[in-house]
Amino acid sequence: MEFVKKTPAEKEETFRLLQKLYASEPITPRTPAAPLPAPLQELRAMQQDPASQYETTPELFVRQGKALAAYEDDTVYDLPVLHYYPTYRVLTDKELRGYFGWRTRLRHQELERTSLTYAFLYIYELLNQIGVENPQDGYEKLKAFEENYGLLDDRILPYLHQWLRDYVLYYQLDPKLLPETKRTRQDQAYLVLEDYKKASDQDLFDALDLFSTYHISRSKLYKEQPEAAVRLLGRIYRMIQAYWESHRKKPFLREHVGGPTYDWLELFANAVFLQKEDGREFKVQVDPICIYQDRKGVWTLRHYEYASQQLRKLGKLMKTLDGLLREALDFSPPLQQPLSYKWLTKLVRQAVEEDQKEQEEAEKRKVVFHLDQLDKIRRDAAVTRERLMTEEERREEILPSLTGQLEVPEQDKGSPGLQTVAPGAAASRTAPMDQSSALAGTAPASAPKAPDGARTDRPWNLTEDEYRYLKDLLYGKDTSWAAAQGLMPSLLVDGINEKCYEAFGDTVLEAGDPPSVIEDYLEDLKGTIAP
Repeated sequence: MEFVKKTPAEKEETFRLLQKLYASEPITPRTPAAPLPAPLQELRAMQQDPASQYETTPELFVRQGKALAAYEDDTVYDLPVLHYYPTYRVLTDKELRGYFGWRTRLRHQELERTSLTYAFLYIYELLNQIGVENPQDGYEKLKAFEENYGLLDDRILPYLHQWLRDYVLYYQLDPKLLPETKRTRQDQAYLVLEDYKKASDQDLFDALDLFSTYHISRSKLYKEQPEAAVRLLGRIYRMIQAYWESHRKKPFLREHVGGPTYDWLELFANAVFLQKEDGREFKVQVDPICIYQDRKGVWTLRHYEYASQQLRKLGKLMKTLDGLLREALDFSPPLQQPLSYKWLTKLVRQAVEEDQKEQEEAEKRKVVFHLDQLDKIRRDAAVTRERLMTEEERREEILPSLTGQLEVPEQDKGSPGLQTVAPGAAASRTAPMDQSSALAGTAPASAPKAPDGARTDRPWNLTEDEYRYLKDLLYGKDTSWAAAQGLMPSLLVDGINEKCYEAFGDTVLEAGDPPSVIEDYLEDLKGTIAP
């Protein structure tokens, strides 16, 4: 690189240019911010008063929220706002006015998507009875916010779903308002299996298929012979229960499905919630299996735990039963059986034989109407009737017809414009519609087909965050973004497992730090979720 030596005149010119370019300029004073409205000034003053020094964050939040429960603002703040566990105290003045402006529009039925900070702050208000008339009114507003705003931003749903349960329990609302979860569906299925003597075959089939990791509802045997598969599986399950009661000490359901356990509950976890001193003692029984209990603020949950290891054992049994049923029914193709128990093979064959005998007996008792022979029956009945009629009865039947023929000319004279209709023509006009045409006119329309290429964006109805988290776990990518966005990995894992359960019949993720994909379902998941 060559350096060009400047002359003194050039140096002087450069110095003057720089001196002009970087000359001193007067400092323009900043425009002072507009003062906050009086209610918000009072809110800020609460943060500095002596009482705030001894208050916890939830206590100060509730005190401020009650004071501004009816406050309204018209400010629109479009910039992103990000605060973890937000309260009024952490918001800047502009963010604070922006929140109350958004809340005002929300209360006036103007729903608009906003930052998660504002959404959670509104939920915290409802949980703490800020801006509600009573707990029932608060529940209805929480439910409406879940149903409406959840369509705009589904990131609030896992948290709000859990807090709705806690809300119903804490404020002792009707247990029927508790949200339905995977656990409640499993509990109902467990009760069906436990009371197997009174349950129908279809209920037993559905309950077993819900728990089993091998879904016999997707089997070729069930698709081609659904009624027989449901009927036989119900019979076989009752026989297995009878065998288990006489040959085993541990109950069948405890060994293949699950058993009772207790958990400590922390209501409103990860929420800014003021739990007041609780001297109550009461129970909330959802069903005989699920019981919540409050003992002076200490919450416990008695429920059944359905471990993956036990459900896989049930899955092997269901697959074995599918294979044995195919053998007994001469159904192809055969299916490899994970278990080889002589007593089970004998039991399935006995069940099939008993079922076939019952079906044969039912077939014999069945009354069949041959509609195609009705005309022959009518003709035979007419001949028999003719033979049984006496001469006097025949004369009585002929006389009315002769009298009618004699009266026709008189009617014709009195009504010259009246036309006589031939008997054949009248019969043709009043004859019933042909059966095939009538059926064709009432045939049900075929169900509308989905348009070609229609599909959902994400499999198993996963939310955007759940789909991204599962994808990153599958392909070994960094998942720290979840915590950075204020998302709980444990809730993401629970949501993924719950939504994938119907497809896989099992949890696909195991808890850990970070969670891991169960190896049995790794290839199936990768086949659905591309990198």
